[in-house]
Amino acid sequence: MKLTEETLDVITEDLQQGHNPLLAGPVGVGKSEVLTQITERLGGTCFVVDCGLMATKEDFTGVRTRKAESPAPGDPEHEQYFVPHVDLARAIRHANANPDETVVVVLDEINRVDDPGVTNAATAVFLQRRVGDTPLPKNVRMSATGNVHGHVVDLDEAAVSRMSLREIDPDAVTWMTFMENAGREVIGDIRDVLTRRPELIWAKGASAAASTVSSYTSSDDAELLNRAASAVAGRTREILQITCPRTITALNTRLLSAGDEKLKQWDLLASSLRDGRGNLLGLTFLEEIVRGYVGNTPFAADLIETMRERLNPPITAQLNPVGQPAERTEAVERVLDATDTDEVLDIASEMTIPERDEVLIYLLEAPGSNPAVLTALGNAYDVDETVGSTTRKAISERIIAELINLDNLRAFTSARTPVADTLRDIYEALAGERL
Repeated sequence: MKLTEETLDVITEDLQQGHNPLLAGPVGVGKSEVLTQITERLGGTCFVVDCGLMATKEDFTGVRTRKAESPAPGDPEHEQYFVPHVDLARAIRHANANPDETVVVVLDEINRVDDPGVTNAATAVFLQRRVGDTPLPKNVRMSATGNVHGHVVDLDEAAVSRMSLREIDPDAVTWMTFMENAGREVIGDIRDVLTRRPELIWAKGASAAASTVSSYTSSDDAELLNRAASAVAGRTREILQITCPRTITALNTRLLSAGDEKLKQWDLLASSLRDGRGNLLGLTFLEEIVRGYVGNTPFAADLIETMRERLNPPITAQLNPVGQPAERTEAVERVLDATDTDEVLDIASEMTIPERDEVLIYLLEAPGSNPAVLTALGNAYDVDETVGSTTRKAISERIIAELINLDNLRAFTSARTPVADTLRDIYEALAGERL
């Protein structure tokens, strides 16, 4: 089910009536946050117990053995005592001190544990209404969250039968409504992507070395991409980020705090990310930032393209339809009027990036361009610059249409800059051959 107002009402009634709601769903959809929000609606206090941090069931129940102080004849010399988990103990103390208040205990990630005994000890609380030898006060309401993917253990049927199981699906509209209700701004680019493609709210990340993720639609597709990329990169293991409401929320906060000018700067800087063989991936720093929060997923790809369309004003030369010569603009004239390559380097270094890109597109198309001029132009790009998305698209279209003069491209890519390396990679990927 999706986390609509109707769903929240059902879960609220589950808590009020003592039906022990168990919210199950993918990682990061906001299960524990929902239970916290509902508790606040009820005017109560919520205590979250992270089961995933517990190594053994003793961490949950606090069962210990000590030597008996004065055992009677024939009695054991040792006795058991209980020191419940600190968060459970705090919840019990708070409930006893505030008997008219609803106290909600959330056993978070109840099935993501290494020792199934932890899960058994946790679910026993639902059955017995006590932790060790400490009974739960009447105003305590139990709840839990569970994951449906990843490293999880099975839940005992007897325990589950004491709960109301609610399977939660990630939902873009719900996330945006949740943010709005919480008074939190959503950056327009994220809102645009999720409005157009709400299915992108949750996805497994593909390997950073995977060539493209713009069209995959399932976790199975991501797994295939990852296996292929790992084989190429010589890797067997890789830490991969995912797209989910939790990671989108974090990314949204970061993008808002950065501001548009910083985002533009990030998209002009070259990322240092490399594949398993040490080759640069040809990403911008903006792409690296976005992927770090939400993974290499269709959401990330769509968001980056949406941001670029808003942030990067098109330049005249790049807007010319494929098949029409690039314009011989004033910036092009200045370079062509230079008397030597040192002057070309000086002129191009003082240009804005859009002006340099205009010159680049013109010289790559023009037959008979001076190779030395193209190499000097390539060296005019700083080592931390890369090709903007609009320029990359214009050059890619011209490569496909066979309008780029290959001698000109070879001259430009002889420069040792990220921009030159990126154009070489674009050509070889599109043409299927070495430049």
